[in-house]
Amino acid sequence: MKHCSILFARFLREGKALMSLLAFFAALISAPFPSAGAETTLAGLRGGKVLILVEPGTVADLTVTLAPVYGWAEAVTLFGPDARVLQRLDTSRTLSTTETIRLSSPGLHVLHLKRSYMAEVNVSGAKTAFQPLLYQTSLRLPHTTRTYFTVPSGTDAFTAAFNNRVGLRASDGVAEIQGPDGFRARMARDGWSHSDLTNGVTVDPEIATYFTPDEEPDEFVPSTQRVSDPAPGVWSVDLLGNDVAFWLEGVPNRLAIRPTDLFTLEDPAPVAVRATIGMTALRPPILGSVGHLGPPGNARERQILDHGVSADKIFLHQRGDPETDRFSHPERLAPRADVFSLVVMRSVSDTLMGWPLAAAFEAAGKWAGTELAAVHRETGRPMDTLALQVLNEPNLGWNGARYRDLDDYLVALDAFIDGLEATDIGESVPLAAPALGSVSSETLIDWPWIEAVLDHQDAAIDVIVWNMYEIFELEDTNLYAEGLHRTRELIRTHDTDGQEEEIIIGATNRVGGLSDAGLFDGRIAGVWWSSVIANVANTGLAKALYYFQTLDTGPLRDKGLFRSDWSAKPQAMVMQAMGTAMRGATLRAVHTDHPMVEGVFAVNGAQRTLFLINKGWLPVSVSLDGIDLADVAVLDPVLNLADRTDAPLSGPPWVLPPQSIYQGAR
Repeated sequence: MKHCSILFARFLREGKALMSLLAFFAALISAPFPSAGAETTLAGLRGGKVLILVEPGTVADLTVTLAPVYGWAEAVTLFGPDARVLQRLDTSRTLSTTETIRLSSPGLHVLHLKRSYMAEVNVSGAKTAFQPLLYQTSLRLPHTTRTYFTVPSGTDAFTAAFNNRVGLRASDGVAEIQGPDGFRARMARDGWSHSDLTNGVTVDPEIATYFTPDEEPDEFVPSTQRVSDPAPGVWSVDLLGNDVAFWLEGVPNRLAIRPTDLFTLEDPAPVAVRATIGMTALRPPILGSVGHLGPPGNARERQILDHGVSADKIFLHQRGDPETDRFSHPERLAPRADVFSLVVMRSVSDTLMGWPLAAAFEAAGKWAGTELAAVHRETGRPMDTLALQVLNEPNLGWNGARYRDLDDYLVALDAFIDGLEATDIGESVPLAAPALGSVSSETLIDWPWIEAVLDHQDAAIDVIVWNMYEIFELEDTNLYAEGLHRTRELIRTHDTDGQEEEIIIGATNRVGGLSDAGLFDGRIAGVWWSSVIANVANTGLAKALYYFQTLDTGPLRDKGLFRSDWSAKPQAMVMQAMGTAMRGATLRAVHTDHPMVEGVFAVNGAQRTLFLINKGWLPVSVSLDGIDLADVAVLDPVLNLADRTDAPLSGPPWVLPPQSIYQGAR
């Protein structure tokens, strides 16, 4: 029986460095097919998951080669049959690494790949399939490659989706599906560059956020093929393209290089998980959204506040002469009970940008202080209910000069503080910096900027702010907690005034820039946000956590808590449940012995509220230690969506289905 494998070949060039990577995936398929468990080589993989099914009484060998591409030092993780971490693989940001692991436990193993690496995966002794990312490119296939997927009996319809866009560019790509009954459908997409966009807007390819189309260009919209009443059985898809996305909806989103590698997962038994509630009281984070609440008392304000939002984020745009320009919406900063505001001095006017750097930002500081003093006089807003942030994501470029560096920022920060403190109200305004954007270096957060700001202006800075747009997968939300702990360590290490700065996560969502709306709506988006809240809340370290943003704002920016018609997305439902429970409460940390199970426990007077989150792919049976919750026998689902209706749970133990959120109170 002949061996069958897939061979991808490509040469990779990223940034200034030229890296050549010979990858695999040229379909060498012959009949009869080899037996299940024969050696399988998959390459050209960038992100997604490799699913490895080890049969009882057998062992499998897994070899993974990872070559760094544009990104950061992400962890590549192997999960065992109980969805617990088996191993985190060694990675390098400069060299390729290879690691071999023997899999001896029966059941499904999941290798979680990351987009910061091109991966070649070799498996012998087990059925192997690939689960591509939804909406994002995860394959590089320079030669036409045939893979297979399964359409189960009884399927009414399914959708195949295909895209070739990466940021503001695309290469030619083709996806052709074929059914066992002879059905064929072909999706072909042409390559393009930013200058080819249909609306004629010239776009800097390195700054995608500057592109704001009135409507989504055709080049951005994924191609889809909906198949009604499909023939059950094995289907094939031929794929071609450098950086392509292909995924399936309505049928298992799994591709295999041989039909015999396709498998059906039996309903697994729930994994036993133990949760413990600590006794230390923690301060909950204030949950906010990027955007303003509008004038007090309006219907939209009430809707936003009723969905658990207790903080807004308002931008001060200085556009004219600092002597005459005025903040045009002081009513947005009117005082509201228990509402915090992050006020961002996002830009300095073109008038000031013609001045020397220090002089420009000293004038900007005086302007900001003068405007906040006017707000205080006109509205009575206490200054301790807000923080003033100096610029936004300066490590990613600011005021149109992308290559301004940390030294320039420190000059600007010093001058801004001098100008602010020269005003009547300046010294009473809490000051926030450096408001970092994520992944400008090889780390998730640009730590040297935080260290430099603390060393330079520790006495003047009250709040450390960073934003986050790189943690889009459910398995990685623990990185929020790690980031908060590291920030606190730096605050303590670089302390010179005996006062610990607060920490605010000033904006976050699954991904930044121009992004497909599907990433920000639906069950996964809701579970992701609940998991972010839980990871942040259980540290007790964050003053505030901001979701980006309040409302969908149009093509490629539909990232809101609410859709454009103000209907609530799953994230808003989560915010309403968790934000309402945490408002005015104290928290006790929820710890579990499983990385896919998290929780929040809020105490508000006599009220006790427990949230349990299962973000994994297996059902879990959760028992509880640390507190008597006999009265919380029933947990109710937070999300009941069109894809699935979850029933209330009796317990403990409570058996949570995959990707679910439950709430109980007494």
